[in-house]
This record gives sequence, C-alpha cells and structure tokens, in this order.
Amino acid sequence: MDKIKFLKITYNNSKNKEILKKMSNFNKKGIANYKDFIKGKYDIIAEVDAKIDFENDHERDKLIELTIFLIKDFDSLIKEDKQWIENNYRYEKPHGIRNDNFNKWGVEYDEKIRRLLNNPSKIDNIHIYMFESIAKMAKNKQQISKLVDLIQKKNYQSDIVDDYCETDEVDKLFNFEKTVSISNLRIPKNKIKTVKKLKVIKSDNFNNTVRESNSIIYFTLNPKILKVTFYFKNGKEYYIKRNEIRDYYDEYEKKAWNILFEKYKASDDISNISLPNLREPEIIEYSFGDNSISIRDYDNKINYSEKCFNYLTSQYSYIDSNNPKFKNLLRIVKTMSVKFRGAFALHQLLHPENYEWDSSVENYVEILSEVFSSSKEKKEKIYSDMVTIINHINDDNHVSKKVLEEIFSRKEDKLIDDKFFKDFKNISKLKLITVQSILSDNMYSFRKLSLENRTDKRILIKQYIIGLSITPNIFSVYKYDKNRTLNSSMNEFLYKQYRVIICL
Repeated sequence: MDKIKFLKITYNNSKNKEILKKMSNFNKKGIANYKDFIKGKYDIIAEVDAKIDFENDHERDKLIELTIFLIKDFDSLIKEDKQWIENNYRYEKPHGIRNDNFNKWGVEYDEKIRRLLNNPSKIDNIHIYMFESIAKMAKNKQQISKLVDLIQKKNYQSDIVDDYCETDEVDKLFNFEKTVSISNLRIPKNKIKTVKKLKVIKSDNFNNTVRESNSIIYFTLNPKILKVTFYFKNGKEYYIKRNEIRDYYDEYEKKAWNILFEKYKASDDISNISLPNLREPEIIEYSFGDNSISIRDYDNKINYSEKCFNYLTSQYSYIDSNNPKFKNLLRIVKTMSVKFRGAFALHQLLHPENYEWDSSVENYVEILSEVFSSSKEKKEKIYSDMVTIINHINDDNHVSKKVLEEIFSRKEDKLIDDKFFKDFKNISKLKLITVQSILSDNMYSFRKLSLENRTDKRILIKQYIIGLSITPNIFSVYKYDKNRTLNSSMNEFLYKQYRVIICL
C-alpha cells in the first residue's frame, strides 16, 4: 500500500471516537501492541519525510500536523486510563537500607520497592518518541514554532496534568504541598501517636529523609515515593499517592525542550530559529498580616526557565565567546525569566574555572544589570532567589551558597586588599569587583584597592587593560556612568601601578 495513503487512513481513523473508545479498554498486551503500532506509524512518517524535497515545506507541514494530532489522541487515552503509561511491576522488600525513624514513636514502618517486571512495548515514554520524530522533520521557523506551541499547550491541560500528589485524607491530620515535585509531609507529633502503621512504596532502594522539630515530623515526598499509607489505631486509613501522569509529562516536557535547545544551538541561521516568547511572571504585592507577594505565571515561564537553566548548566561548565555557538546559546539564555537569566549570568561571571576576561563578560554584565534595574523587588531579595537557583546546580563546580552570600554582604567594603581577595580565592578578581559594583547601592562610592601581592597586581591590571579594549561599555568614562564606582576605583589603582605596567 502507498505509505502516504496509509498515513491518511490512520489519520482519519484516529478521529473516530468509537475506535478511541475501544482502545481505552485495551489490556496490557493490547496497549503494548498499540504503542508498537504508533512507533511503526512514526517510522513510516520519518521515512516519508526523508524522501520529501527539502524545499517542499507544504508536504512537510502536513506530516507535522499529522504527528501532532496523533500525540493529542494519545493524551485522550492517558486521560481515560493511566495504564497507557504503566508497565508490569513486582514488589520486593528493600535490601540493606531500612528507615527506623518511626519506631521511636511506636509506629510500625513497612516499605516495599516497586521494580519493573518487563516492558512489552520497549517504549517507556511514547510522547518523547513521537516528539523526537516531529523534531527531526521541523526545518524552518514556522515548523519549529508548532513544536513550541505543542509543549506550551501541555501546561494548560489541567484535566490531564494535575498536582504531583493526591490524598483521600479529610481529617487534616497532616499536610503537604501538592503543587511542587518535592515537598515535606508535615505530621504533628501529637497526631503520630494515633498512627498504628506506616506503609511506603518506593521506586528505588534509598533511605527516606525524615527529620523533626519540637512539634513536627517532616517526611520528604519526592518522585521516588509512590505511595504512603497511614493505618490508624481507630481503624481508619488514608493514603498519599504520587501522580505518575504528572511525572510522565514532566519527563516528556523536559526532554522535548532539550531537543529544541539542541536544534537552536546547532542552527547556522539564527534568524530561522523560533524561540519561546513567554510573558514574564507578574509579582503582585499585597498586605495580609505580614507583607506578602503573589506570582502570576500565565505562560508557565518559571517552569520553562528551570528546564532551560538545567539544560545549559548540565551541558556546559561555562559559556564564553570562545564557544562557536555562543550567540545561539546567549539567545537561549535570554528566553528565561528575569531571575533565572540573572542567576545564569552571575554563575558565569563567578565561575571558578573561568578566569579569563573576554567579550562574553559584557553580555553577562548587561544581563545582570538589567535584572536589578527592571525588577520591583528589593535587590537583596532578587539576589537571594538567584543564589537559591545556582545552589540547585547538580554538580559541585560552582561558587558555594556561603561565598555567594558573602559577596553580597561585603559589596560595600571600602578596602579591597590581599585578605579580601584571599576570601574569594577561586574567583576572577576583576569579575568579582565588577559584580559587586552592580550589586552596590551607592554608585558614587569609592573603593580603595591596596594589594601587596605582585602576582595579583599583575593579573588585575592585565585583565583591566584587556577589559578596556574588548568590553568598553563596562569601563566607559562618562561622568554619570552607572559603573562609576568600578571605574574610579580601577583608574586610581592603575595610576599608582605604573611600575607594574611597565613590566607587563
């Protein structure tokens, strides 16, 4: 049969509600077979796409629309029955690791680990497989924009994607945050006495995090905690269950964005890139008891920014102008929300492995300056949020939270001497001073540089001279320049170091 005709037939039949209704009643084997059938359809689509003339966007548009429609069909099936994303499992007792924290409160603690028995379809996340197929087809700005819309629309499908956890508990015996992936289950100590047994089902063999205060027990709920069941002494029982559909779509969304980021990065024609253009979250201040704020994130930009930030920091230790794809990557950086792009700029400027001063410094200084000038929030609050973002970078190759906090607290130090730099020994000296000048509340203050270490003098002077040449916007000489504190301090230091300059 002609492959195009086959695709049209399957496309038309996909819209048949009776067929979808029958598929909703499939057993495990039927679901596995249908997933393989979908894989076969996408393999055919990819084969047809490979034979389409590169310039024939009209035919390629049809194929992309077809594949997007099939993804939406699969959403409908998942909505009807969670089995469409489940596999066959077995349950076993953990080996070696045992959490006995609850024993001291007289609560019997039982846990089991859910293991994958087999995966008959060989496809864990069919959405990822389908999206990868579409992404390979997308060649121009309009086609890529359809992929961006596809991911974004998933954020609004609350009928499919709800909270991260659900519970049938109605007596208010404990509480937790449902809308975040990792939260603390808070159990009052006076209520734990009413619990007879606690049963936990996990997806991995790890020890749960349990801590306590004077009156509260904190039990960490993370994606590996699949279900917690409370058995009470009065015969009642309640559960907290992980919403695995939400985790499924989170995994898909993360992978989908990473696929698009790779396309953006690899593009040779920046003008042909369709980057997300999401509205900045609104910060609403209101007074109710203590002063508080509310964030309205209409386009889910914070969630997008977190995935973008994680992609960039996991792929690159640092990104400077020596990277052949620097311009593309910088455009990706600028799609993030204010605090995430500010955190990324701060992370790059203070990165312990990147001592060199190059033209990228000007880009990051510009981003950081705009973050603090454009936000309504206090500078200390913005900086604290950016430190929190940086502190969540998975590897240890970044400036610690303690050092980042000290950089802010000492931004107004009047004397910069050898001891000052020793406290920040793994950070580029000129970049450190530059960041602090941006953080400073007084643009007209003067900071005295007094160094005895000849090597440190040479490094600082050399970087400043390079900076004057390749990043003139940072070191301009205008009377009312926003970097006046930095410039006046460095000019005075340079004036007194003519002997060192001669030896450079």
